[in-house]
Parts: sequence; structure tokens; C-alpha cells
Amino acid sequence: SAQSEGGTRGVRAKREKHGGLGQISATALAGNDITSSCLYVVGLCASSAGKLAPVCLLIVAAILALFRRVYGEVVSAIPVNGGSFTVLLNATSKAVASLAAVLSLLSYLATSVVSATDAVLYAQRLLPDLPQVLTTIFVLAFFAALTVWGIKDSAKVAVVMFVAHLSTLAVLVGFSIAYIVNDGGAVLSDNWAAPLPDIVSNGQLIARGGVAAALLFGTSSAMLGVSGFETTANMVEEMRSPVVLIQTLRNTWLSVVAINPLLSLVAMGVLPLSDMLKDSGSVLASIAQRAGGDWLRVWVCVDASAVLAGAVLTAYVGITGLARRLAMDRVLPEALLVTNKARGTNHWIVLAFFGISASLVVVLNGNIESLSQVYTSSFLSVMALMAIGCLLLKWKRPQIPRAVSASWMATIVAGVAVIIGLFGNVARSPQGAQVFLLYFAAAGTLIAANFQRLRLLRMTLYASRWAVARVARWQARVSTRLTTTIRDMQAKPLVFFAKTADLALLNKAVLYVRDNEVTQRLCVVHVCRRDDGSDAAPGMAQAVQLLDSIYPKLRIDYVLVKAGPAGFGPAAVEYICGELGVPPNLCFMASPDSSFAHTVGSLGGVRVISRPRPRRRRFVPGVTNAMAPPHDADDARAVALSDVTDLSGDGDGAAARPHES
Repeated sequence: SAQSEGGTRGVRAKREKHGGLGQISATALAGNDITSSCLYVVGLCASSAGKLAPVCLLIVAAILALFRRVYGEVVSAIPVNGGSFTVLLNATSKAVASLAAVLSLLSYLATSVVSATDAVLYAQRLLPDLPQVLTTIFVLAFFAALTVWGIKDSAKVAVVMFVAHLSTLAVLVGFSIAYIVNDGGAVLSDNWAAPLPDIVSNGQLIARGGVAAALLFGTSSAMLGVSGFETTANMVEEMRSPVVLIQTLRNTWLSVVAINPLLSLVAMGVLPLSDMLKDSGSVLASIAQRAGGDWLRVWVCVDASAVLAGAVLTAYVGITGLARRLAMDRVLPEALLVTNKARGTNHWIVLAFFGISASLVVVLNGNIESLSQVYTSSFLSVMALMAIGCLLLKWKRPQIPRAVSASWMATIVAGVAVIIGLFGNVARSPQGAQVFLLYFAAAGTLIAANFQRLRLLRMTLYASRWAVARVARWQARVSTRLTTTIRDMQAKPLVFFAKTADLALLNKAVLYVRDNEVTQRLCVVHVCRRDDGSDAAPGMAQAVQLLDSIYPKLRIDYVLVKAGPAGFGPAAVEYICGELGVPPNLCFMASPDSSFAHTVGSLGGVRVISRPRPRRRRFVPGVTNAMAPPHDADDARAVALSDVTDLSGDGDGAAARPHES
């Protein structure tokens, strides 16, 4: 109809407008985090691998090359924020995906606190009287305010920090090479002749110095040199196009390849291994002092403070995209989606994250050793879950188009490598694993409570009825509010886009809603092109009516949409979502085949489910097979099929037919 065609044209015109992060700003946001790791990973890797530290860092760069394709495939197939949570949500269940959500939240929380504290520690090398706790909270508050102000403005700050950091590293490497040449490579020769270090944990010998132990534990320690790579998957919706994502993954990988092994090599040529192990947390400052003098040391310390503070900004940007996705999928409270009128940003997400981070700084009193172990374990776990999610996406959703494709073997090798690195860090610091489990249990309890909020609300409702029975004035108010909340949650519909009246597929969609969502309403939407609805799928209304009678606890409506010649596509999805008041992430459809004219990412976050596989049926002669409804007779009720809705407004919709009880 003219009305629907006009609406879809407006939607298409709005989607053609470009904005958001470009290649440089996106690379800077992720690069500040991933390149800041060189400030501590050079000394940390040397303490485990000794002279083989550059080799371990090259191995990690090769592993990251595999993850570059893994992340590219996953995010180009489903280009929405959320990272491992989003891919597991589309490939498994919401309960499994919530595990990735907990790990991602812990990773960003630890990133913000550890980076802010390390930034202040570097600043204290220049200003010893600087108060650590108060200054750390100020750094967190400053970047919280910058994030609330807007991502475009914060990206400009990130670009300045990133360019300054790369310039500083280039100057440091240049002076270090000059020092090695003037020294004749004497320090490098002495370090190469030194024996490999023993692996010790809490005073106990884990492994004696050897090539295998050095490569295993050195590579495990060097895994921290790529932290921040996962942030790209949580700001893809803020990028101009999926092409920017591919470019950002390439640029961050190149920075890891070019910076970490080279810095480790020049460190071997400037500092003796004993000095590197003694001052592993600020190796670059020691290199600058010896290669260039006091002025270069001051420069490096200022740059280190700035780029570590920039990693805090990356954490804010990443947590905003992740929390927004979790709230949209009802894993976190939907109140976090509220935006301020002045800047249009999710201020409650930023303020809540700042409050938790600042409270951790106060509670730990600046001692972040335990939180560093949480950072290591959660980051590596998120990377492993991303590899697992990529494998599940290949297996269950092979029809979804991808801009990049990682091979099965590359994905498996990447996942196994990260898991080995995780176990290597746990073996090196078992106490850190215990601390991680405590933080994980606390965060998991909060997620689980929100995930089961419907049951908790019901329990609260029953408890309130018993508790406030003696106080009638308060009992009515509390009961009414909680009842309204539950009914509102159950009344929010989900939308399933059906192309044909495939009863098995429709039944699978109903089971998916029943098992994964709290709603009690499902709208089956069928899009046709002709104004008279003559090209609608035959038997669709009867199939929906049958399922509505089989599942009495779930209201199933049939909606027929006349979208005009454009048919089903991104514009039709957004138009239907606007008319029904349902966000795209609460819509789903069957996994499309290669003939589908659009990408799943262009549909605005619509979920996909796999098509049911046909099963062979055995027929016994003389026996009639009958399927009984899956509910008891006591649950039978009279249900009425809703009117077939015509969103075009021309009044040509099919007539409503009530069910018979």
C-alpha cells in the first residue's frame, strides 16, 4: 500500500546516512588498550621466558592473526555489540550466553581499575607525593564524564593519545638501537648466554629452566599483550560500516606484531635480564633512562600514564556497548537503556560502571595484584568463548553470509592456544584463580538474579502478600505494583518472521520463545507484496491457529503485512518493529539461505534460529498415528485468534476467525 511503501522508503533513507567511528578513531580506541600492554608485558614475559621472550611474543602475534579472522567472521556475520555474548546467544541459549556476559563484564571492570591504577603509578615516578587512591578515582571520573559527553568527542581524545604513544615508542626504539650499536651488542650477548629461568610460584618450583617450559609459560604471560583486541566486537554498532571493523582488526594486529616483539628485543640489548626482572612493571622507563637519559625517562613516564588512562576510555566504550546489548536482551535491567536528552548517551551505564570501579579502588586501597589475576583469567576466557562461538556459528548457522571466514582448523587452534595460556597462568598463580572465582561468583549471582527476575518478582509478590497482610494500606500498593510489572513483562511480544506455513518450523519458533523468553505473547508476521494479499503463504492462518490451541499458555497472533514491491527486508523489519513497538533484537526468523537478498546484520539485530531437520517416519500397516496435544485437558481454554493486522492501513486485511475451545 502507499502508506507502507512511504514508511519503508523513509526507513531506507534513514539507513543510508553514515556516521559513527571511522577506521582511525576505532583503531585508536582499541589500540590504546592493546598497545598499552607493552608497558608491562615485556618485563612479565621476560620473567618467564628469559632470552626467549621475543619468540613468545611472536607466537602470540601468530595466535592473534588467527583470532583476527575469528572475530572478523563472527562480527561480520552478526554485526551487533556484545562480542562472545551475541554469538553464543544466536548459536546456543541465553543461559549459556550469560556466562560470556559475566566474563566480559569482569574483563572490562578489571581493565578500568588496573589501567587507571597503573597510570597513577607511572605518574608517581615523576610526582612521588601524588595520592594514589584519589588520583585513580579522578582518572576514572574524568573518562566517565568524557564518555557521557559522547563517543565521537572521546574518540578524538583517543586518537591524540594513540598517535602520541606510537611516536614515543618510535623514539624509544630509535635511541635503544643507537645504544645497542654503540655498546657493540655486549648486553645482548650476555643476555643470550644467560640460562633460562626456573618457573617459580609462591616460592615453589613448578618447572626447571628449559626451552619447553620457557615457551609455555612465556607465551601464557605474553597473552596479556593482546588484551583490548576483544573491545572491537563491543563497539561495532558505533562504526560506520562492517568494513571499518575489518580494518580495525587488521590495524590492531599489525600494532601487536610491530611493537611487542621489537620492544622485547631492544630491551634485551639495553638492560641485563636481572634488571628487567627486578623492575618488570616499568621496564620501558628503565630502558629510556639508560638509552636516552632523564629527559627520555620523563617522556616515557608521561606517555605511559596517558596511554594507560586511554585504556580506561576504551573500557568505558566497550562496557557501554556490551551493557546496552545485555539490557536490550533482558539480561541486565532495561533501565540502563535510558539516554540523556542533552547528549543521547547511556549515562546510567557509565555512572554505574564508574561507581563499581571507584568502590573497588577504595576497597583494594590501590593494591591491584588480586584484580590483575581477575583481568588475566576473564580476558583469556572471553577469547576462548569467542572461538567456541565461532565454531558453533559455523555448525548451526552456516547460511549466514560473512565478510571474512576462518577455517575450522584455524579456529580450533586459536581456541586451544588461548585455553593453554589460561591454564598456564593458573598454574603460575593458583591463588589468582581463586580470587577470579570469587569475583566470577559475585558477578554471576547478579546476572543470574536478573536472568530469573520473573521468578524472583513472583516470589517477592507472594512474600509481600504475606508480610503486609497486617498493614492493608501498604499491602494494596505493593501488590498492585509488582503485579503490573509481571504482567507488563509477560505482555511484551516477540516477533517471528515466517515465510511459509511450515508447521515444524513454526512449532520450533514457539518452543524457542517458551524456553528462552519470559513473554507470553508471540506475533507470527508474514510479509507479502500484493495489496490484496493474494501472494500470502497458503495455510498460514490455520497453522498459527493450530499452534495457538496447542499452547494455551502462550498467546500466538498472526499478522499479515503488505509491504509493497520491496517485500521483506531491512526497511520492512524496522517499519514493522515501529508499528508493533518491538525492538529488532526481540525479533527472530529462520536461518536464511544463500538466495536471501539481504544480510542478517542489515536487519538491525534480528536473531536467527536453525531450520528443523526432516526426520524419517516409519509407518506400521494397519496402525493410524495420531498426535495428541502436549497439554493436559485441565489446561484447555477458549482462545481467540487475533485479527489479521494490515499495517498498510488500507483495510484489506483478512477477516478474523475465532478459535473454538
